[in-house]
Amino acid sequence: MKTTSMLLTAVIAAAAAPATADPTALGDTKWQPLVPQLGAKGPQLSVVFGDLKAGPVGVLLKFPAGFTPGPHTHSSDYWGITIAGEMSDFDVGKLAAATHVGPGGHWMESANHPHDNQCSAKSECVAFAYFPHGLDVKPFKP
Repeated sequence: MKTTSMLLTAVIAAAAAPATADPTALGDTKWQPLVPQLGAKGPQLSVVFGDLKAGPVGVLLKFPAGFTPGPHTHSSDYWGITIAGEMSDFDVGKLAAATHVGPGGHWMESANHPHDNQCSAKSECVAFAYFPHGLDVKPFKP
């Protein structure tokens, strides 16, 4: 029940973000590269609350237009909500069948389930994600 309550609080907070769908309107958000080799040109991360490694943790994620991380898994279940742009979450190799998730839309991935994500080529994306057991990304080779 505690996890459900924390998730609900986090989702409400994320949904209350500026409705302008302008990722630059996130005020003084401190972003750090999610992929150090890509720096500021790659995906960015900002911890909203919690412990990034052990969890629970809520994070804002910012992706360049058209960005796809490639097939991967996470050790924790996670819940995501799109704040700006249009995200897709899909099983590996099934982008054509993906549901496109615009602002306010959400998705869930189970721990260790191989999947991929994509930010639409139309504009930069910002999403909030909640990981009850910490955030890790493990590349998956089909």
